[in-house]
Amino acid sequence: MRVECHIEKSFPSQVRETTLERVTEKLERFADQIQEVSVAIRDLNGPKGGVDIQCRILVTCEMTGETIIEETAENVGGALNGALDRTVRTLAKKRDQVIKKHQNAI
Repeated sequence: MRVECHIEKSFPSQVRETTLERVTEKLERFADQIQEVSVAIRDLNGPKGGVDIQCRILVTCEMTGETIIEETAENVGGALNGALDRTVRTLAKKRDQVIKKHQNAI
């Protein structure tokens, strides 16, 4: 599983390290199926404040194709964790659908 992070330069460098750790930890159970993960974190409206930190996760899987999840929150942690939680649920659901479809075809 290859992980790429695209973090806006306005965020501290620690955000990249934390993002890599969290993505690897949360998606570990799908590692044998995932080819690539791309995570982009950006501040939608700059220093104005508000719910404007966006995390976009693109996962490319051999079995289920591409999955794109976006989450917006007040801070980086909220956006990243929300996007990762939704990504895990979506990947599990897609994987189960593919397995069920394959079993029904037999």
